[in-house]
Amino acid sequence: MKVLVIGSGAREHALCWKIRQSRKKIDLFCAPGSPGIAKLATLVPISATDVQQLLDYALKEEMDLTVVGPEAPLELGIVDAFESRELAIFGPTRAAAMLETSKSFAKKIMQEAGVPMPFYQEFSDAAAATEWAKKMKGKMVVKADGLAAGKGVTVCETEEEAIKAIHEAMTYRKFGSAGNKIVIEEFLEGEEVSLLAFCDGKTAKPMPLAQDHKKAFDFDEGPNTGGMGAYAPVPFISRQLEKKVFQQTIQSVVSLMHKKGTPFKGILYAGLMVNGNEARVLEYNARFGDPETEVLMPLLKSDLVDILLACCRQKLASTTVEFRPQSAACVVAASKGYPGPHETGHPIHGMGSVCAPDTVVFHAGTQEKEGNLVSSGGRVLVVSAMDKTLSLALAKTYTALASIQFNGMHYRKDIGQRAFKKELSDKKTKIREEKRKKRSALTNSQRKQKSAEIVERLLQTPEFKKAKNIMAYMNYSSEVETPAIIQQALKQKKKVFVPFVDPKTHHIHPTPVSAATRYTKDFLGIPVPVSPLPTDPKKMDLVIVAGIAFDESGHRIGHGRGLYDKFLKTVSPKCHKIALAFEVQLTPEVPGEPHDVRMDKIITEKREILPQKTKEIIK
Repeated sequence: MKVLVIGSGAREHALCWKIRQSRKKIDLFCAPGSPGIAKLATLVPISATDVQQLLDYALKEEMDLTVVGPEAPLELGIVDAFESRELAIFGPTRAAAMLETSKSFAKKIMQEAGVPMPFYQEFSDAAAATEWAKKMKGKMVVKADGLAAGKGVTVCETEEEAIKAIHEAMTYRKFGSAGNKIVIEEFLEGEEVSLLAFCDGKTAKPMPLAQDHKKAFDFDEGPNTGGMGAYAPVPFISRQLEKKVFQQTIQSVVSLMHKKGTPFKGILYAGLMVNGNEARVLEYNARFGDPETEVLMPLLKSDLVDILLACCRQKLASTTVEFRPQSAACVVAASKGYPGPHETGHPIHGMGSVCAPDTVVFHAGTQEKEGNLVSSGGRVLVVSAMDKTLSLALAKTYTALASIQFNGMHYRKDIGQRAFKKELSDKKTKIREEKRKKRSALTNSQRKQKSAEIVERLLQTPEFKKAKNIMAYMNYSSEVETPAIIQQALKQKKKVFVPFVDPKTHHIHPTPVSAATRYTKDFLGIPVPVSPLPTDPKKMDLVIVAGIAFDESGHRIGHGRGLYDKFLKTVSPKCHKIALAFEVQLTPEVPGEPHDVRMDKIITEKREILPQKTKEIIK
């Protein structure tokens, strides 16, 4: 069986690598290919955009299957040309590929299919686009309507940045004809992930979700690139949500395109923004993603050739598409200057030392020069590895990268870290929820007994007995221990000061005597007079915070909450503090959400407000 792959990048290298593993006897060809692909296939010196020459070659060699890698040949109508001569080719027709080649066309299809997406407007005039940008509030996204090699999207923080992006695309032609028309859409918060699916015009079957890393540098800094690395599957998205998103964003579009008489055959790729249990489509691509292909192909267990042929013959429904229950990761080694003007022609060293199992180096931009392998593009190599877990796969990838060198080589060192952060956050939430349920299981009598024991332990400490001035920090969701301690302190003629967190705004402010009295009355059933906050909190002998406190170095040594930590460390870092080691039951203000999780969110939201508020308190 003769198979022709069109393209020359790491994506096409990964496709050739997977096709070569087919159970069928394959004669593999690639146009124009690369030095890496040359080890797997016969190279054909024809450009990927020379549709007529590619057609003539396929007819002459009687190709049984042609696989299109990049998007440019699809826009030029290569599938239409091959199908008109009854040649099997994997990819969408020019009309179907408009899901990628025209953002405005894709938006209309999405609207008709009911696909969740951001609010948008399209423009053919720079002046009109500029006026619209001036009316938008907050962040916005400016997109070139046509193909721009994955670089036509600009996330704009301000109105000025948006106007600059508009003129770069439409006035200064940064993306050529792709910027004749632009789309401006609302900025979405969340995690961006990629969902790719095999399609035969009627049926679609998904691949595991992957997460690409578009920005050039660590911590998502720098300009957008064609992709600096990826991993799959995505651990923080549930199987239930994945199925829901597939139906909403892939199958619905495939069904609509078939109904319209423009069946989509090939790879439909939805770029998604996921926030909670909802996902909205940022854009569609009409081909294998890059670098997603470099992690999805290692995970594919089924025969790729069988799947591609089934799509061409509309038999995907009866074809098995199975993936390994493992993780894969890849990292791009790029040239100095990429994604802008970059250096090329540098010798590449260390490739021969990469020999770990399930580790592959795909060629993205290389060429042979006088018998040596040299860099020839912005993205030069893509190192991919697979293992039981994502951490093991990444370890293999970075170990392999460490042995490769070329002048000016750079790569991101944080690929996959968002998965770990989200996974860790989910684990913490689960643990907290289990603790909350355990605490909730206590009977009222057990609670009262525990509270009494806590209060008694504090009252017997030397620190409490010696203290003359006490800051007792509480909010409206605190349990009875803190106000009970306040009551005992007042009976012993101690001065008590109460800073307060407003339960609605979460702002920290000194509590008026009347307000503090009202809240303590709610807790204890009797009004407890308290003193207003002193001008110098550092003079406190003891600070009590909902049953927790800190040592003299400011480290927490008891159970408690992060917002309280921040407050005390900022306001009174040196005063003597004492901890009570016990679990505090706090009532969630958001139904079903553990208090700990809510407080973590508040810390994030108020990280700039807290220091200012504490300064106000001290004043």
